[in-house]
Amino acid sequence: MTGCGSVGANKDASGGGGSTGQGGGSGASDAAVDEAPRTDSAGPDAPPSDRPAGDSRSDTNVGPEVGADTGAPVNDGSNAARAATSCRFVLAAAPGSPSGLYWIRPDAAVPPRRLYCDMTSDGGGWTQVFKLNDGTTGDPSTLWSGGPLNEDRSELAGTAKSADNFVSSIITQFWNVAPFGIRDVRVAFYIAGQERAFAKFDGGVTTRTSWFDKALIVSSSWTDLTSAATTNFFSIAGDPTYGRRFFASMNYGGCTIDAGWMAIAAGDLAVCDWEDLTSPTIRMVYSNHATVATWNSTFASVADVFAVYVR
Repeated sequence: MTGCGSVGANKDASGGGGSTGQGGGSGASDAAVDEAPRTDSAGPDAPPSDRPAGDSRSDTNVGPEVGADTGAPVNDGSNAARAATSCRFVLAAAPGSPSGLYWIRPDAAVPPRRLYCDMTSDGGGWTQVFKLNDGTTGDPSTLWSGGPLNEDRSELAGTAKSADNFVSSIITQFWNVAPFGIRDVRVAFYIAGQERAFAKFDGGVTTRTSWFDKALIVSSSWTDLTSAATTNFFSIAGDPTYGRRFFASMNYGGCTIDAGWMAIAAGDLAVCDWEDLTSPTIRMVYSNHATVATWNSTFASVADVFAVYVR
């Protein structure tokens, strides 16, 4: 499809400029493809080769639950009785803890849950609160704000593709509600369990939707995605006309030259080939280069998994 109709007075949720609509215009320049896994400038992910000798864990799998009988501090998340407030507290109680499932209890009034903790990216201590999988159904924005989903199914956690999506109650019930304070928020795209792109936001004094704002970007795998970037959309709600959520877009100019950094498309509203017109399912597209990419090019990739973490 070469055009997507007209979008009137689109506005960037963070206060950026309006779009030109899906008519004519110019898109971003293509650059060389770079499919190497991304790392935060604040601290690189530890690749498998950097792990201690004898550690044969695979990044594509959820890590093992920490054993209960280790003599570790009380709140190390190793079992329900030792549940920690967040993965950040697990790491503080037991430095060197590997990525995997831990018992987390964000508030004393709720039962502990086994959640996935990323203990390597940018210093570790990241609690996974949201996970979407390619080919599943639903509106990503509605899933984000609609309450917990599959919270008791720990087999869905981690970075490998799963058959269903996961939404933690932390999003709607405990976002920056004491004792569950949030310092940072991190979004990541994965293929075959390996991180391919990310963006980190300042999560302090934010709501569950206001954190996704270009003004709050701390670091990312895209060198040009900064608070000064030119955007026509940058919000979780994104462009509801076309069902593009968690949408960080630079411009519209027609399906062949639309460009941006990330888009989670709800397939039932798709109008462009890059969103997959053949299936009404979730599709997670990201720039695989160090800068903005034209969606309808080899400089954009489809991820297996999109996840949101808090710390």
